[in-house]
Amino acid sequence: MKYTLTANKKEIEGGITLTQVLYEDGVLGGWIEKESNLSQYGNCRILNNAMVFGNAQVYGYAQVYGNAQVYGKARVYGSAQVYGYARIYGNAQVFGDARVYGNAIITNYGDIIHVSMFPYTITITPQNIVIGCQLRERFGKNQWTSKDKDATPELIKKYAPVLKFLKNMVPRKRT
Repeated sequence: MKYTLTANKKEIEGGITLTQVLYEDGVLGGWIEKESNLSQYGNCRILNNAMVFGNAQVYGYAQVYGNAQVYGKARVYGSAQVYGYARIYGNAQVFGDARVYGNAIITNYGDIIHVSMFPYTITITPQNIVIGCQLRERFGKNQWTSKDKDATPELIKKYAPVLKFLKNMVPRKRT
């Protein structure tokens, strides 16, 4: 067993009781609702005051720490890191070498992904992407063009790393 559950408990909003984990190397970890929230395999960890609950899962080499929260049906895996006051929920998946931090919020419900972690929010649907208040039509999996003649490509270029990160999360355009 890579970790055990301690006797430390806390109740959060919604009447959910979380239990603090203790890793085999003596490190006191973060908080989970149930053992299925944190895999016993790999090097994944939940640390500090981070919380994982609901049907959310952390596995692989992923790290969730600080005051981050992962819940709903969200998945954090690979070598991904979620920290700070970030919130990952819904059906969102964070994976690979992704880093989500600060006050970031990533949600994925059905065909809509919403990311709020910059001066602008980003909303992605199968047909469009909205960055701030600029609507762009999607052509292909990770290409966008402007519907607004006054919109400049600089905004898309500025957020290219975010869009690259999101390309595997984007709902497929329906035909």
